[in-house]
Parts: sequence; structure tokens; C-alpha cells
Amino acid sequence: MTEQMVTILGRQVRSEAEAFANVMPLMPEWEGMSEGPVGEADFVDDWLRERPSTPIAPFLYLLKAHRLRAGYEAARARHDKNLWPIFARRYREALKLAKSSSNPLISCIADDLDAQPFVYLKGQGMP
Repeated sequence: MTEQMVTILGRQVRSEAEAFANVMPLMPEWEGMSEGPVGEADFVDDWLRERPSTPIAPFLYLLKAHRLRAGYEAARARHDKNLWPIFARRYREALKLAKSSSNPLISCIADDLDAQPFVYLKGQGMP
């Protein structure tokens, strides 16, 4: 994850990227549940709240959008009608922040993410 951030954002973010990657709680398997990806998105929110001027924010918006999209798809697959609208809204908010990035790679990846028919569980529709 560190190298992804450095490749997209530049060498100047290496120390912040390493700090984030070293503590990000990545789950090896989400098992079709929304809790894993949404928990990772919530961790991103906590990081951004504690470090509002972090230089890795554009990448984190992408990461958050991806995880919320996966959480949305999992909630839809499990017919959790109380959660998927919330995840859809949060996905759109994170995606909007990523798309508004002045870094053309971030906005391009955000567009590509949004164009995918699914990122985790096929057939769950678009948020």
C-alpha cells in the first residue's frame, strides 16, 4: 500500500504512507460481509479526522470509496436494507472527494472505480 501511495502521490508522502500502512487493519477475507470493508473505511475516516492535512488524503479517499463500495455490495447481497443506502451515500461522498483531486491519477482511478459493474460481489448494482 505504501508503494501505491508513493507511485501515485510522489516520494514526498513516503513517511506518511508508511505510517498509515503500518497501522491500517486490513482483513485478509471479508467473507461476503460488509463489516470488514466498512471497518477499513471507518479507519480511514479516523485517520483523516486526526490528520486533516495529511498529504495522503487523496489516496485515502479512493481507498475509502473502494471499501464502501464493497460494503454496499455485501449489504445488498445479504438484503440488509438498513445498511446499503448508508454505504451508498458514504461511497458517493468519498468518490466525489477523490474525483475532485487535483492529482489526475487519483481522479482517473476514481472514474474507473465508479465505472466498474462491481468491485467485490457481482450483480449487486451500483450505489
